[in-house]
Amino acid sequence: MEWGTFAPGVAEEGGLVDRELEESPEAAKPVVLTPVSTPGREGLRVQHLMYAIGVSAILAWTTMMLGLWFLTGSIFLLVAGAIGLAVVLVRRAAMQQESLLWALAIASERSMPLAPAALAFGEQFSGSYQIRVQILADELNEGATLPEALDKVRGLLNPESELLVRVGWATGTLPQSLRLAAAAKTSRQATWGALAGRFAYFGFILFDVQVVSGFLLYFVAPKYQSIFQNFGIPLPWMTQFTLRVTHSFVNYFYLSLPILLLEVALFAAVPLGLFGLFNLNIPWLDYFFRRRHSTLILRALALTAEGDRPINEGLATLAKNYPSSWVRKRLVLVRKEAEGGADWIESLGDHGLLRPLDEAVLASALRAGNLPWALGEMADANDRRLGYRLQLMIQMLFPFLVLALGVLVLIFAVAYFSPVVRLIERLT
Repeated sequence: MEWGTFAPGVAEEGGLVDRELEESPEAAKPVVLTPVSTPGREGLRVQHLMYAIGVSAILAWTTMMLGLWFLTGSIFLLVAGAIGLAVVLVRRAAMQQESLLWALAIASERSMPLAPAALAFGEQFSGSYQIRVQILADELNEGATLPEALDKVRGLLNPESELLVRVGWATGTLPQSLRLAAAAKTSRQATWGALAGRFAYFGFILFDVQVVSGFLLYFVAPKYQSIFQNFGIPLPWMTQFTLRVTHSFVNYFYLSLPILLLEVALFAAVPLGLFGLFNLNIPWLDYFFRRRHSTLILRALALTAEGDRPINEGLATLAKNYPSSWVRKRLVLVRKEAEGGADWIESLGDHGLLRPLDEAVLASALRAGNLPWALGEMADANDRRLGYRLQLMIQMLFPFLVLALGVLVLIFAVAYFSPVVRLIERLT
């Protein structure tokens, strides 16, 4: 008799029942259903547990035998993996922000609602970024403006793009501001990508040298000192000098540790700041990239002039929303001077936000009546010039930095291998 997926002799409730079973006294007993096990879906067995125990035992034995070697290698691998993961996350965040800007720009140029465009964009991604885009769309559907929605959902755009969006909303040039922010971010990816890669490479090599030197100081140097004391042979002067220098870093760890943390923060902050993922709000460091601020100010004022709005209105928006505090303070002074009747171009130059050449070009464009075009062209020219100069600086400094690291490696090699040569010479 055919019983489907059940074992022979077992009846299914509501189905056919054998007449012999109905006539026998055994039919009154409850029927037990015993489904046949499905192949390929076995649970955990003792064999799997033994595998897990074996892997754990191997890892424990490796840790006990190698000790700090294994710990040091694990830390090194974790740091290298963290650096690689950070690079991937940085590029992913930059791509997400750029894609969102283009989606909003296209929707705004075609006079379409921004909320559906944001939702359609969010479906292409997953995780926290998709959730934040959905929250942005909900805020827009409830009647909030785009700047108000960005205030409630932080991290969707970088500070420079948010500033351009606010200026575009205030001056009625939102489509132009969104496209300008997207285009600026696209061009910056190509310009700053190589620079960020150089920074990451140099930082990783420097960290590698520091890890190796710490390993030699902790493991090799004490053994050298003990062996040479037993033989009554003095260490070479290079080795003694290297040990004194490295021991000074250990003895004054309360000074060397902040330097190490500052070094890590510097090599992490500069590439991320150049990518525009967050603001380098460090006055002494951000001042070296002040041309980047001039570019952003010129683009914002170009949007203001293109929207036929007074320049003072654009200066007020910049003074209120500019991401860098030291630039924002200067913009407040420029706005006050412009409202008092001063020339806003000269005021920007007096406070170090424009170069004399930029002042002359903008003054001529203002007299000729093509100020919006001149502001946009000067912003693009400043951005290209900054990229060229930084690339030139990196191309010139990078060989010297690599050479300095090579000299450092050579010093450690001579310091830790020359004692072996001296010991062999004395013993022979």
